[in-house]
Amino acid sequence: MNKSGVTNSIDFQQIERLSNVVVELIEKIDSLQRVIGKPDNLNEYSDEFFLKNLKILTEDDWTRYKQIFQQVYPNYYGQIQYKYGDILSKAEIRMILLLKTTNSHETISSILGISKESVRVCIYRLRIKLNLKTKKELNALIDNIH
Repeated sequence: MNKSGVTNSIDFQQIERLSNVVVELIEKIDSLQRVIGKPDNLNEYSDEFFLKNLKILTEDDWTRYKQIFQQVYPNYYGQIQYKYGDILSKAEIRMILLLKTTNSHETISSILGISKESVRVCIYRLRIKLNLKTKKELNALIDNIH
């Protein structure tokens, strides 16, 4: 409450956002502990795990993401560039790579630091440029690139 006895709703919103961040961090810690608890699977699991948990906020982040992606999916990025480099923007190519690792709009929005609505719009524009009517067609295209 402030001096006049009125509760400040901004404080509650900030507390809720911080609580969500704490929950997300706890989930990531739990995931890391599960990985560390399985040393035999660590090498084959770690790259894919990090692809879903990296943040891509800078050009350096994007470069690191692409390097790990290319280790997990050799030649995939090159094929995207070859087939669609003249048609798609960097952001749309980035979205294809992210969709290859996850179909969750929430995960993608977290990785890119954008809203789920922005992710939805980017996927829609990607489908339009590739002349695909449904997300299912887009997923099939993404899965069939070698």
